Amino acid sequence: MSTIDGSTVTVQLSQPVTSGTNWQPIEGQETTELLQHFGSKLDADARQSLVESTANILGRCVPPSGADEANTGLVVGYVQSGKTMSFTTLAAMAADNGYPLIIVITGTTDLLFNQSAQRLEKDLRMDSRGDRKWQHFKEPTTTDRARLHEILEDWRDPSVPMTERQIALITIKKNWSVLRKLVTLLNSLDRSGIPALIIDDEADQASLNTRVRQNSESTTYTRLKQLRNLFPRHSFIQYTATPQANLLISILDVLSPDYAELLLPGEDYTGGIEFFGERQPHIRIIPASQAPSRQNPVTDLPESLIDAMRVFFIGVSAGYVLEQTNRSNRTMLIHPSRETDPHSDYATWARSLVQSWKDVLSLEDSDADKQELLAEFEVSYQDIASTVGCSMPTWDAIQARLRTAVRRTHIEVVNRTAQGVADIAWRDNYSWILVGGQKLDRGFTVEGLTVTYMPRGLGMGNADTLQQRGRFFGYKRSYLGYCRIYLESDSVDAFTDYVIHEENVRRQLEEFRSTNLPMSQWKRAFLMPSGMQPTRRNVLAVDHLRDSFSDDWFWVRTPHQAEESVVANRITFDSYTGQKPFEDLPDSMYGAAATRHQGLVGTSLREVYDELLIQVSVVEDEDTQRYYGAMLQIQHYLEQQPDELCDVYFLNPDDDSRRAVDPVSGQIENVFQGSNRQPNDPQYYPGDRPLHGTDRLTVHLRRLELTESGTVIASDVPVLAVWIPAKMAQAWLVQNGV
Repeated sequence: MSTIDGSTVTVQLSQPVTSGTNWQPIEGQETTELLQHFGSKLDADARQSLVESTANILGRCVPPSGADEANTGLVVGYVQSGKTMSFTTLAAMAADNGYPLIIVITGTTDLLFNQSAQRLEKDLRMDSRGDRKWQHFKEPTTTDRARLHEILEDWRDPSVPMTERQIALITIKKNWSVLRKLVTLLNSLDRSGIPALIIDDEADQASLNTRVRQNSESTTYTRLKQLRNLFPRHSFIQYTATPQANLLISILDVLSPDYAELLLPGEDYTGGIEFFGERQPHIRIIPASQAPSRQNPVTDLPESLIDAMRVFFIGVSAGYVLEQTNRSNRTMLIHPSRETDPHSDYATWARSLVQSWKDVLSLEDSDADKQELLAEFEVSYQDIASTVGCSMPTWDAIQARLRTAVRRTHIEVVNRTAQGVADIAWRDNYSWILVGGQKLDRGFTVEGLTVTYMPRGLGMGNADTLQQRGRFFGYKRSYLGYCRIYLESDSVDAFTDYVIHEENVRRQLEEFRSTNLPMSQWKRAFLMPSGMQPTRRNVLAVDHLRDSFSDDWFWVRTPHQAEESVVANRITFDSYTGQKPFEDLPDSMYGAAATRHQGLVGTSLREVYDELLIQVSVVEDEDTQRYYGAMLQIQHYLEQQPDELCDVYFLNPDDDSRRAVDPVSGQIENVFQGSNRQPNDPQYYPGDRPLHGTDRLTVHLRRLELTESGTVIASDVPVLAVWIPAKMAQAWLVQNGV
């Protein structure tokens, strides 16, 4: 995070929640001086919130002294929302509280490793402070062994004052070979009595076991286990913005989190809600004909890319007019493909277009070509002005600086080919156009990103991979009006759906946090867009069920499997029906024969959800998965429509109807009574299935006698069925064994 366009970036992390912490860390000198270093990046409230959030995370780690133990924590932020600031503060507070060794495992590329290592050095002021408190070992080798040994010995020697003890900070790339060397080095040292804090950045990437379905272990996963086993007393803290994989791996996995903490961004953060909410004024659609694929190779400069570059240069020109060029950046990201071959094509097109514009803008004002080009740029100016508002410079001022904006913009390819640059020298230039693929996906910070052109498709459709492409998220409130995101329509839909999924997961984690229960008891059930997978399948040992109810009934098919569940549901049904004003159904609704049923018509869905639906006990796995999925749909709809009404029918309350149970599956074959007689008969009954509102959720309550092959196997069994209308349709995922 940095000051952008002269505005102050404020980061507001999770509010203080001390329940569930193992111990109470203190804010010492390292934390205090780090906050002072952050200076204007944090206002007073954000500074206090950062301290309290960090204390919550560290307080759930194992304390630095005491009996040997280890745990695993998960810290979930948004993409580009300040995770690095959080784990830097966590390292500082760990140093204040007696952790002698802190290991930070960064991204998988040299680019991300260098970015993280340099950021830690800068924020902990290692090159500018007057002491030697921090000793930084970047991918240490055997030549660093003696110095590491001395640091650890000082912590074991009671005669060495605390003020003289140094903190060993080790940063390494997430690579199996680098991890192997570190494990070998640390294994050669005396580690007795040394607690360790291990921070895994981008923890959903590469860390997890990709061979779990083969009953084997991937190499990086094995190395991480070996690293952890070196320290009988340690905490392993996973940082990620896309926690799907970490949450869905087996709870028996050593990397399955014991607890989770949420990071909340500050007011200046703009994420999925701002970009992919209801209006989407910053989104532009790339036509399918201009999106490259194997079936549709794009061989000429796409018109949508020309439009995106015009929009970008309007923003760059505005930066010159507003005199922002010495304290910030403006960047455009062209992200055409995961493969590197297309990058050179797009870079060539961009450079050719820039050269053409420079030539034309150098002509006399009266030149027809220049007038035509400026007219095209003016259209883009009007587009940007519609979202920037009154602070937008005039068109005359913009066009006066347009040639300078085009001429001074650097175009770079960022990938692993010979033409790709290793790093971006942000201080050297104000405006950049970066062309790249996977190297720009995860963890890479694009300074001052305003325009993103991403014609690539959804690929495998993994939710976490999709969201990590969102380099366009970040602290952009001060210049949000200049931002545009060019995507295929399918990608826009996917990002829009992802926002619903992401907020649902975060809400659930926040609610579960207050229970103080271990994460092993959290039910792995959340909204998940259809056509999208939560994460790569090769890290998941446990299968999951996916479905969505839309103008459809579901019912608990095995309500009799556990006697304690039957007893609990009798109490729930009796309590609800006894307290509510159920009345006989009028014959005007479903005919005279239906008047034997009772109803609660037009009642609050919120009350039904709270007082009845979530109180029902469901024990069998498939029933449980379907039931949680249905509850997720209802809960999500209530978040949008809290005053929604529904109908509750108590079917045949004076007599236990009889239903058959399949002897093989143990499930009720059909909970609904069918129709009888003819429609013109006064005693005609349409059957149970049509008994629901046209566009309103409907609940059926029944007390059944169950038979198997003609023999009664259970009596007075409460059974619940729910009809969910199409307006509440929402795809969900529920893991087996919830």
